[in-house]
Amino acid sequence: MACSHWVTGGGGSAPALGQIATVMRRLCISGLLIVLALLGVVALKRTSSLPEPEYQGKPLAWWVTERSIASTSEQAQRAETALREMGTNSLPYISSELQRRDSKPVDWLMRLLQRVRPFRIQYTPPAIRHYHAQAALTAIGPALGKPRVLELMAHQSQYVREAAAHALAEFAVPEGQQALVASLSSSNLSVRAAAAVGLRGGGYFPHTAIMPLASCIGDADAEHAELRTAAAETLVEYCRIYAGRVPEVALSNLVHSLGDSSPAVRRFSATALGLAKPQGELVIAALTVATNDPDPTVRDSALSALTLIGPDAAERVAERK
Repeated sequence: MACSHWVTGGGGSAPALGQIATVMRRLCISGLLIVLALLGVVALKRTSSLPEPEYQGKPLAWWVTERSIASTSEQAQRAETALREMGTNSLPYISSELQRRDSKPVDWLMRLLQRVRPFRIQYTPPAIRHYHAQAALTAIGPALGKPRVLELMAHQSQYVREAAAHALAEFAVPEGQQALVASLSSSNLSVRAAAAVGLRGGGYFPHTAIMPLASCIGDADAEHAELRTAAAETLVEYCRIYAGRVPEVALSNLVHSLGDSSPAVRRFSATALGLAKPQGELVIAALTVATNDPDPTVRDSALSALTLIGPDAAERVAERK
């Protein structure tokens, strides 16, 4: 606006002034883009992490992608070998990437500059960088060893803790899952939360995890919703797998969690109870009460749970309403 006002002041013919105004507007836009580019470079440098490790001239992210899209066992093995060769040397970079979060303005600016032809700035969104780092940690987990991965589960960053738990879940069965179950008894609530998340992965779900998970939703500190939510969500999968074989104490804890202060915990608890398919009157009564929960997602989950338990339970709710 200031540029247009400057060029339209004074005398001169209208066509000439129009041409000058057009040129000045273009200069102003170009100048603005240059400023944005400089700001972007500064922002990118301020959020930049350690140099990305390489193997045979290719960066870690390339090998992670190669591992995920490998069409033959030879390709997959080659990628696994590359990631493990980088091994512990890549851990500082992986840890940095897991913790790295660009602000929304920086992310928006980088995406904008990617579309500006003169600059062509290379920029990988945070979500993709996080995926690459987590996949890399999973791949190098066995090379790091169980003790080192367990140490990472006590990291100050939730993202590092959960990535370490996912890596541990991919260890040889049942070594990784046993370590995760043991971690559910840690005095560090954040470690317990990470272990609860990790127990959803790996494709192996030990029945022995149910009671420790139920304890996590039953005795967690009132302020530590992260642990209660993680445990309740993981119990959804375990109740699906062990329907009819979930211990009564675990069911009791899930019933108690229907009154949790967190809607997410209440929702997951209701879903887990439905999948467990208990026939006890106490469970059915608690779920019936939950169909009047102030949160609509909890109400829906409770009603679905009653339907899963059996038509008699659902009909009983309909009659009470």
